[in-house]
Amino acid sequence: RLSTSGTLDLISPDEFSLAPWVRFNLTEFEIPPKGKRVIRYAIMPPKDLTDGEYWGAIEFEPLKGRVERYDDGDGRTYDITFITTALAPIFGTKGGLSHRVEFEEAAIEIRQDKPTLRVSLVNKGLARVHFEGSFRLIDREGRQLEEGELTKVSVVMLRDGRRTVLTPLATAVESGEYVVELSLRVEEMPDPLVVEQVIALKR
Repeated sequence: RLSTSGTLDLISPDEFSLAPWVRFNLTEFEIPPKGKRVIRYAIMPPKDLTDGEYWGAIEFEPLKGRVERYDDGDGRTYDITFITTALAPIFGTKGGLSHRVEFEEAAIEIRQDKPTLRVSLVNKGLARVHFEGSFRLIDREGRQLEEGELTKVSVVMLRDGRRTVLTPLATAVESGEYVVELSLRVEEMPDPLVVEQVIALKR
């Protein structure tokens, strides 16, 4: 599952996981150097499955790792085993899918001595969404202080997921209240999500 920051977290199967439904025809196999192998699997969902998108992943890893020995120069040697894994995501859908993204919160925080815009979003739809967005930062007198992109690339948010987008600001903002205007473009939705919120910075 994706965390709020977008990292991949390994969790036990939840209500949106199709991992328990996956059946392999074999779990161990050999691939010769520069060779290929077809791996067949079946997905057997329960009969009472509700509409929506479900996901999981297949992880491939070698039975034996590559061992390399290192010398620290002080007479000590270390054997380190390297294991390379490959993760193949799987998505499945049932019935009609709806897409709905909601804005939760915006704030300006000081991170590593730099002002940072933090925007929190939640996916209320039945499937994953891909989004990007822009912002405008305005002071209480109506002067625009900064505008820019929230993200440099399209961001993925899974069903029932939350994402927190952190955008460093170039403006040296002081303590006080500001207005932030957000425009979120969701690939799966026809209209952008437009939000205006008053936020405060306390140093």
